[in-house]
Amino acid sequence: MASDMWSFRLTAPGTFTKVRAAAPSAEHLADGQVLVRLEAGGLCGSDYTYFRGGKSDAVFTTDPASYGATLPGASLHEIAGEVVASRDPDIQPGSHVVGWATAMNGLSEYVVTEGASLAAYDSALPARTAVMIQP
Repeated sequence: MASDMWSFRLTAPGTFTKVRAAAPSAEHLADGQVLVRLEAGGLCGSDYTYFRGGKSDAVFTTDPASYGATLPGASLHEIAGEVVASRDPDIQPGSHVVGWATAMNGLSEYVVTEGASLAAYDSALPARTAVMIQP
């Protein structure tokens, strides 16, 4: 896998900027974590507040006053994609999963999340449709 990836960062209310970010490494997964290659994402109501310029306790930032300080990929968390690597015994590489990016950074090429926040789905269903079953 490449050492960097594409990602988007919310840099101002309503404004995403494409950035390059360090790609997560399968070797650094903790027990229970899964590395997912994003195929689709969904905008949740909790994302929308922050997207429009409001405060959100759900969005992790290093400086809450700065959109540019958010993690690359923030604040999207509803994701669908293919498992690249897994340290969760219930989720196998190659599986197509839908669920939640637990670090609220799902608008990235690759996302590390907890396996418990994911569910496998039939890959015959397009990811852009599967993401709607995320709840």
